[in-house]
Amino acid sequence: EPRPPEEFVCEDGRMYILGNGRENGGAAVILYPGVLRALAENSGCSFYIQPTSTREVMLIADNGEVSPKELQYTLMLANREGILPQEVLSDQVYYYDGKEQKISLVTIPEETRDILREINAIRYGSFPEYDQER
Repeated sequence: EPRPPEEFVCEDGRMYILGNGRENGGAAVILYPGVLRALAENSGCSFYIQPTSTREVMLIADNGEVSPKELQYTLMLANREGILPQEVLSDQVYYYDGKEQKISLVTIPEETRDILREINAIRYGSFPEYDQER
């Protein structure tokens, strides 16, 4: 039987971390009927969705100042350095439109590859463009 979602709100009320209080499977909370809709209605916002691990998802309010590319970069970095491989869900960032009540992908595959190159360059000290020029 599913447990109700646990919600953690940052001080400015613009970020939610949703989970179910269990060791695993908390990210599925966003699929519980009415959860995203209720958060969008209560906050008056749409949200970016970062699937941070199998344990939880992070919702960041769309205040017009958030960059999906920056969210994806932090997600991808965490997936490689802070999350166990078996807990990684995705390198993609999604968007929940509160008015339309619809989830969509907001990241672009080409940008995902570019970000991965940047992260690998930082992690492993490899700069393919520079190495190719030498």
